[in-house]
Amino acid sequence: MLEAGTDYELRCQLIGHAKPRPDYGGGSITFRRDQLLKIAHPYEEGLFDCVVERSMRT
Repeated sequence: MLEAGTDYELRCQLIGHAKPRPDYGGGSITFRRDQLLKIAHPYEEGLFDCVVERSMRT
């Protein structure tokens, strides 16, 4: 996340670490989405189809 340039506060929240800086709101949901997209890994379409199919059977 550091190499991707993810926001410091969001990194702390995702990892569960306390942060030494004061909390000033954390940004909008759009800001957080854009930050998370920096670390999202692409995957092949259909990769999780078997998991969905299995969960629908139970």
